[in-house]
Amino acid sequence: MTNKQEFSIPKPAASLHTEADAYLLLENLRWGGEPESCPKCGAHGRCYYLNPANDSSRKTRTGSVSERRVWKCRHCKKQFSVLTDTIFHGRKITIRTWLLVLFEMCSSKNSVAAREIARKYEITNESARHMVHRIREAMKREPVASLFEGSVVADKTFIGGNPANRHRNDPRELPRKSGTTDKPPVFALVHFETREVRSMVVNDVTG
Repeated sequence: MTNKQEFSIPKPAASLHTEADAYLLLENLRWGGEPESCPKCGAHGRCYYLNPANDSSRKTRTGSVSERRVWKCRHCKKQFSVLTDTIFHGRKITIRTWLLVLFEMCSSKNSVAAREIARKYEITNESARHMVHRIREAMKREPVASLFEGSVVADKTFIGGNPANRHRNDPRELPRKSGTTDKPPVFALVHFETREVRSMVVNDVTG
């Protein structure tokens, strides 16, 4: 039996209970846990985490409470976070919402409309358009941009012999609905200029 592993928003949402969880996820994705160098001065191995007074949140300059994880460089004495020099920097929308929208845009077959984002995450249409614009602009930059160069053809097929040639005792020879097959589906990407082919067997080809 094939394990059906489809992407669903509740799965990442369940692991992002708080803003601190979202920061930890970004730190693991960007740094692998801790920053190796300071994004301000480039000093290596001189950064350390600033523990908040109550171990969960800290007060900002305006007096509001934030769960932002802050790091500091021993060399330049400047503070930074995992959002520094990213599309999330200077945002007012929660990082948790940013990540969920990013997951949804990357997993949706036909992309996602800004108005749909605004409705799902209860934000204004202007904020939703700002988010999807930033995410799409980020996809144009390296290292993502080089993955989309040139013309690429995508297609799928089912690999296997003719069912008529199977042994009569083959357990796969069971009554099947019209249009279905037990052959393994293979998805392939072909670069038009170089004829380079990347292929993989997929577990499921349903919606």
